[in-house]
Amino acid sequence: SENVSSSSSSLSSSVGVNRNTNVAETETEKQQQLKSNVHVDTDAVQKAIQTLSVKNKDAPFQQKFAAWQQKQNQNQRRKRKEKQDHSNPHFNSHANPHVLIPKIPYSVFHKPKSTPKSRQATADFTRSATLAEAVVRLSLLNSFTGDNDNDGGGGGDDDNDDDDDSSLVMIDVVGVDHVECQNASTIRNTFRPFVRWLRDYFFYGQGRRSVPIHFRLIGRELTAMTMAEGVVVDLLESPTSSMRATATCHYGVYHEFLEERRKQQQQQQQQLQRVEENDQKIENDNDNNNDVPLLSAKMAPDLTIAFNAGVWGYQEWATTFQYLARSKHSSSSVATTTTEAAVETGTRNGDFTGIPIVITAYTLDECQEDQEVISEAIACARSTSTEDANESVSSPFRAEILWESERNPFGSQVVRETKGSNQEYRENSFWQAWLLGGSSASCSS
Repeated sequence: SENVSSSSSSLSSSVGVNRNTNVAETETEKQQQLKSNVHVDTDAVQKAIQTLSVKNKDAPFQQKFAAWQQKQNQNQRRKRKEKQDHSNPHFNSHANPHVLIPKIPYSVFHKPKSTPKSRQATADFTRSATLAEAVVRLSLLNSFTGDNDNDGGGGGDDDNDDDDDSSLVMIDVVGVDHVECQNASTIRNTFRPFVRWLRDYFFYGQGRRSVPIHFRLIGRELTAMTMAEGVVVDLLESPTSSMRATATCHYGVYHEFLEERRKQQQQQQQQLQRVEENDQKIENDNDNNNDVPLLSAKMAPDLTIAFNAGVWGYQEWATTFQYLARSKHSSSSVATTTTEAAVETGTRNGDFTGIPIVITAYTLDECQEDQEVISEAIACARSTSTEDANESVSSPFRAEILWESERNPFGSQVVRETKGSNQEYRENSFWQAWLLGGSSASCSS
């Protein structure tokens, strides 16, 4: 009985302790809940402290108040950024270190220690990222808007802007082969990232509608095993997309392709003139130009790029650069300065309209050899033009190097297997840029 009595008293004591503990925990929870529900008017607190700071000239108090005020300002800025990031998750200056390239694709090119997965990602993104970096570095985004003079115009006409040649962004990718044009999926995988980045830049970064964009993929290495010539490929595959983006493949050497288009355009203009003189209606024949519905009369590209072109190994490239330097066609206006590397006749400085062309290479040696071949071709053609007595003074030969051979920050990190060379070959590892043809701002077109 004594044992039972002892057990009962112990049990009672234990229950009493548990009850007291539960009551204490409940009181603590209530106090914490009350504290969390209390709304602190930070503005009122700040005003009160400012009033005290005026009356209190104590240095430690002033320092504490300044520290508190700085912390409040930091919290407010952080909240504003969080709100901006939440409403604009795809495009904001805080998240993206690059104007066009999002944070994740950008980061794979700049990892302190790469992995097989990150290296493969650089190979997948290298062409789109190189395009994006070229567009930003050449300051072409403003020329891509297509409606600078009508920025504040009524929105009712926006739906018809796609038919305006000036609003179309056209990029020529030259020297292509099966790597870019194996099939429609290959084309989309290669260029769709750039298209999406450009779309997000306009929509999220600028708060405006995206402009239509078209890629002309031109190369003599295209065969029956690659994408059929002239077939229009929708890069976004979405009829409801806010951006129209297409691509077409074309067989041939670049300068021959441009010359053929120039002749077609000239014939169309002559036909239009004859019809207008006879007061008749014209019917456009698009059988030999499948991208006319999108491109219409626009011929000169906003940007030309040659990936791993191997200019030094093909004689046709020299003729292409000579043709471009003589051309009066111009879509882009690039700010240039007088440099020792410039090889241009006529006026320099200011805006120089022409066709910007970017050339990439596997190695620095190849890139420098490409640059040497281009410089020699231009110098040779310029001397020939000077000696030609029939050369028109109003059609000067223009060429300027925008940046010399250097490492491309968005080159692939995957090493290509090569035989008989100790160098490491990576796609788009080095690059250079030129501005060819057109006219300077002080000259008439």
